[in-house]
Amino acid sequence: MTDPVETDGTHPSSARLAGRVVALRADASTAWGVGHVVRCLALAEEVTARGGTPVFVADLGDVAWLAEEVDARGLVVRHPPDTAAGFARVLRELDADAVVIDSYRLGPEHYTAARSVAPVVALYDRHSGPVPGDVLVDQTFGAERDPAPEDADQAVLLRGPRYALVRDQVRAARPATRPSTVDSSGRAPRVLLVLGGTDARGAAKDLTRLLLDSCPSLRLTVISNEIDADAFATGQGQHLAVLRPTSELPRLMASADLVVSAAGTSLAEICCVGAAAAALWVVDNQVPVYRSALAAGCVHGLGSLAEVLAAPDRAGAAVRTLLTSPRRRAELAGAAWELVDGAGRGRVLDALDPLLSPR
Repeated sequence: MTDPVETDGTHPSSARLAGRVVALRADASTAWGVGHVVRCLALAEEVTARGGTPVFVADLGDVAWLAEEVDARGLVVRHPPDTAAGFARVLRELDADAVVIDSYRLGPEHYTAARSVAPVVALYDRHSGPVPGDVLVDQTFGAERDPAPEDADQAVLLRGPRYALVRDQVRAARPATRPSTVDSSGRAPRVLLVLGGTDARGAAKDLTRLLLDSCPSLRLTVISNEIDADAFATGQGQHLAVLRPTSELPRLMASADLVVSAAGTSLAEICCVGAAAAALWVVDNQVPVYRSALAAGCVHGLGSLAEVLAAPDRAGAAVRTLLTSPRRRAELAGAAWELVDGAGRGRVLDALDPLLSPR
């Protein structure tokens, strides 16, 4: 078997996507999260910037704020058919010039059916395993050091945070130069708690209480649909705000002294804006991201959610230490900023460009 073609994504962008239709297949729900659709939103923005027309073939489930994000961009959404043959039929109806698939739920027959219509950009990770595609993208931290997938054939292989897909809102919040963390002494430190687009394990309540119990001086902002600020007692030096998922999240990340986050899709966005972060893993597919982020030195590790809740005093002490260590936070923020530069989505479409059929 021929090794897959590697690319560094540095060749210049062209205008070949202008006037082309790119279909993006992804789903979301409160049960399995929103990362697939969020990544596709980033690619949709890049397609639009290059003069193309992105169309979602997606089930947005019960995630109202995500549907609002899609609608705010004026994106067309088609309901996804159940079968691979139905998917290919929809792609032909759209006259799709390229297809993006980001899913843990679709079988290989869906990818094969899509490839019979147009070139396929397939997003995958170590959890979902390799999938059929013409451009294979694994943005997991450390993926660039993995062995090449055995069944990649002649696919273009793009791996690691160099290809992380981040939205316009995140790129706009990214500082122009490597950040230097501001010393928060003399004021209550700003901490942001975010557990991804959905809090599938209902952890926000316990982690909010842990942070309030551990840090007597604190301005804590929690992103959650599940809790209310009135349910928590705060001390004299504490302030708590609970916000529903918001388009302001990248700005909140960038302005926080510390972000406490699950090791999901949000972690790439946190890195892109150069925020100091303490991370934990909540579900199994976050373990490789968590471990690779620790190895890259861009987050402080708190362990698994179960470990944090079993030893809250230890996790709380780690957060307190970070809040009193501006040098350590500067190290984390700088490493994060260098790891994810926000240009990954352009590199992915640069790799797709030569595969488009002539007009």
